[in-house]
Amino acid sequence: MMGGKLQGMTMNPDITVVVPTHERQRYLRRLVAYLGMMECGFESIVVDSTGGDGWKENESTVKAAGEALKLQYMRKEIPILEKFLWAVEQVKTPYLVFCADDDFLDFEGVSACAVFLDGHPDYSCSGGATAKVRLREGGSKEVLCRGYSVSKDDAAARFGDFAKHWFSTFYFVQRTDEIRESLRLTVDSLDFAKARVYPEHFLAQLNVLGGKVHFSPTLYGIRQMHGGNYGNRPNFEDAGARGQQHCMFVQGLAKRLVETSGMGIGDAEALVARHYHHLAAGKPQRGIGERVARELSRAWRRIADRFQSDDFLERRSLGADHPFRSQRSWIAARMLIDKHPDGMDP
Repeated sequence: MMGGKLQGMTMNPDITVVVPTHERQRYLRRLVAYLGMMECGFESIVVDSTGGDGWKENESTVKAAGEALKLQYMRKEIPILEKFLWAVEQVKTPYLVFCADDDFLDFEGVSACAVFLDGHPDYSCSGGATAKVRLREGGSKEVLCRGYSVSKDDAAARFGDFAKHWFSTFYFVQRTDEIRESLRLTVDSLDFAKARVYPEHFLAQLNVLGGKVHFSPTLYGIRQMHGGNYGNRPNFEDAGARGQQHCMFVQGLAKRLVETSGMGIGDAEALVARHYHHLAAGKPQRGIGERVARELSRAWRRIADRFQSDDFLERRSLGADHPFRSQRSWIAARMLIDKHPDGMDP
């Protein structure tokens, strides 16, 4: 059975860490070094789609880590969404968490999120604060990503709220059975290569429709921003591909809305179309009026952020004296980022 528990932690459910990688041997090598430094107690699987001879480097990196890290190597050259699904199909534990090959997870934060899910069956996923680090001449810029709990009982209400202020839940701790079904639906409906913006929003909204979303203000992960990161703009191949992807996107989410909220299919399709009509036009943002309204909403949220600590309604700067900076995961991740910004040599 794939999965493990962090030593010394109580009430910790079994979790599998899934590390997808593709043509990034140097970053994977750095991540494996981090896992060793943190003495990660979860069993993990590296799922590789690297072509040529590059995969041999990755296999060697994983095997060299030894059994102490409980790290396994698997390889399959298939498209990215299919790779995610294939990886999840290998997992036997009730919970899993994806970890990008250039990210760093705080494993105590991950464990706490799994414990939360274990006690709250009405929640589909749980995550925490992710700090983004961008190196620049003379220093670095560090911000905490937006994240908040989506906890209304009504699925349609959760869907509407989340559409207005979206954030990715993909790297949250997931219920394995649920993310497996969500990925199957995504693979059947959408093509990441044609327009990655649709699968990203689709999977996040499937989390929201499948249950409530829990966010903890504790440190959960550290992400280095660099030239190899995926952007968040649509990457439509052409108008025909865009129209096909948009239609499948609307129909897929509408069908799930019907299942979770009891809405009629016509009302459900209208709700999805209303919130995502800008994507049908191939635009990363909404019209001017909607954008003005959104910025006013963000301004209010920044003010509201000052009076509460559980949700990060908007991005926050990571101050010089922030307590996250004293945590073991932050210290280890920053050391590796500063010393090996482009990944590690063999």
